[in-house]
Amino acid sequence: MLIVIPEEPECYEVLAILNYFGFPIEVEEENAFGHSKKDMGFHKDDPYPCLLIDSSSEEMPSAELSEKTRILAYLYNQGLIGNYKNHSPWEKSGLDFIDD
Repeated sequence: MLIVIPEEPECYEVLAILNYFGFPIEVEEENAFGHSKKDMGFHKDDPYPCLLIDSSSEEMPSAELSEKTRILAYLYNQGLIGNYKNHSPWEKSGLDFIDD
């Protein structure tokens, strides 16, 4: 389960990468009181998105992770997703090249 909030662009980015690789995921949008994160065992100050993998399979090890870089690094190191490259809106529009 991936717990996300609409205010965080990192939540959209993680979800897009997981969808790209066909990672089986259930998404839950956090409510205003933060109950979803608390109910799943995360701390109040853990950054979004939060990923909970509850599995008994060796191919899909259990994990409780928060923050974009930790989630994606863990999944990549476990061989559950492949290598990816994302571009910021600034890079996509070519403005990064113009600044150089």
